[in-house]
Amino acid sequence: MAKEAADNQNLTARSFKAVSLVLVFQLAAQIFQIVLGICLVRMLEPSDYGIVAMLAIFWAVCNVFVDGGFAQALLQCKTVTPRDLSSVFYYNFGLSLLFCLLMIAAAPWIAAFYGEEILIKTIRVTAWTLPITAAAAVPKVILGRKLMQGKISISQFVGSVVSGIVTLYLAYKGYGVWALVWQNFLAVAVTSLCILLFVRWVPSPIFSFSTLWKHFKYGSKLLASRLLFTFFGYVYNVAIGKVEAKETLGLYEQGRRYAQKIPRCVQSAFDTVLFPAFSKIQDDIPRLRAAYARALQVSMCVFLFTGMAIYALCYPAVSVVLTEKWIPAVPYCRFLVLAILFYPIENLGRNLINSVGKSGTTLFLNVLNLGMLGANVLILFRWGLPTMLVTNIAGTWLCDLLFACFTARELKYPLWRQCRDNLPYVFFSLFACAASWGIYRLLWDWNRIVSLAAGALAAPLLYAALNIFFKTCAWQELAAIWRRRFPRRRKGKEPEAGGNTSEEEKIS
Repeated sequence: MAKEAADNQNLTARSFKAVSLVLVFQLAAQIFQIVLGICLVRMLEPSDYGIVAMLAIFWAVCNVFVDGGFAQALLQCKTVTPRDLSSVFYYNFGLSLLFCLLMIAAAPWIAAFYGEEILIKTIRVTAWTLPITAAAAVPKVILGRKLMQGKISISQFVGSVVSGIVTLYLAYKGYGVWALVWQNFLAVAVTSLCILLFVRWVPSPIFSFSTLWKHFKYGSKLLASRLLFTFFGYVYNVAIGKVEAKETLGLYEQGRRYAQKIPRCVQSAFDTVLFPAFSKIQDDIPRLRAAYARALQVSMCVFLFTGMAIYALCYPAVSVVLTEKWIPAVPYCRFLVLAILFYPIENLGRNLINSVGKSGTTLFLNVLNLGMLGANVLILFRWGLPTMLVTNIAGTWLCDLLFACFTARELKYPLWRQCRDNLPYVFFSLFACAASWGIYRLLWDWNRIVSLAAGALAAPLLYAALNIFFKTCAWQELAAIWRRRFPRRRKGKEPEAGGNTSEEEKIS
């Protein structure tokens, strides 16, 4: 029992230490990306972003095929050998080269489909990001297995900064859409290079079809579910690019980006750590249930507030910061942020189900989700973009509910208890963001910059005050993480260790 308790505490400390480090660098990267994005959208036109958005589905689908589910298969395994790593590396790199050449050859047909000749050259430059990404895929898995996601985040941060500086220069010089093309290329290249420098791993001259097949049996289900999910996730861009003008697609893409930028950053910090952490305790249901419950409360506490704050303040933020030409993107931003409010339920549920080896369940749930996405595409062609945005909210919330039901069954963590544990964060977020909206509306006619600043400052302060006053579990856990990360040293005493409350007590 003592050994189990020590292992539990060690895994918790390592996981949340990794989460805190990942969160710091990802937040830094996202802040930089937001500042960079603000500068770029003031210099570029919606049509430039529309052209880049037309290509998103092709790169997303190609990357899913190149990975093949092997990355998560390697993370899920309790032990891996050099034969496993080398076989997966050769498969990924060889397939990435094949897809790179296919995309270069298909460029004229893709450009003809959209009626945009410039796509030929942009595709042929961007295609080389596929083998570059594949070269760093296995080293990235090695870092993930060691819970060293902080180095991955550092690499992504360096890639963002280097590509961002070059992109700003190109946009300033009037290169238009090419500034965005080179931003993507350089971000991938620099990030991959940094990961390779961190790991210094060289594949062995070994390739085994039997080893590859062993991992493919697990990864194939993830490949199918991710392929369907990715295709239908980006099919909106294809449909909007075909039905609407490229300016409309650019406005929609910017609305989606700002609706999901900060919330997705927060969730990905947990996502990169929790899958390997869940995998290590996949056979211990009580520990798994405790880890899931705590992770869900912490992520919902942060995610709900950031989403609602974006909804409340996106109009003044766009008006003041991005200029009036981007005001038509505000409705898209608000509809899309409502759709992802409860995304942590789906994302953590998917990580949990995959970590215990039940990837078939994920495939089943994703097929249901994709059915709803396909219906939304038909609605887009029949009734237009506004109606599709409304039905997208209903379909996404239903999918979140299905994931909550399946995790309730797997962990014996009832749905009503999940609602009870997370309902305070819904009410606190609503109250804080409604008050913030009222403050900005009250001051808007007097001074727009002061109005935006007052609203943006009031929301987090009020939300933090509510969580502190009512002593919510998520806020106490965040405080415990902070104390473990930055212990307070007292004279003659060891650093305080916070957050050692029994995990089973927290959800009982």
